[in-house]
Amino acid sequence: MATMEPVELDADPVGAASMLAFAALQAVEQDLPEYRSSALGHLGRTEEAGVTSQLGES
Repeated sequence: MATMEPVELDADPVGAASMLAFAALQAVEQDLPEYRSSALGHLGRTEEAGVTSQLGES
């Protein structure tokens, strides 16, 4: 991805916004697997998850 100089940012605000949005999207996509794994791990340890699994065993 090409970088933009500050003068170019002022000259093309739509292009600058698009570039920033694309960079944010790439950052999210890169971190998503780790976040998903961590979130699922935390959900599996909640009290509600334990109750749900106990109800399924009955």
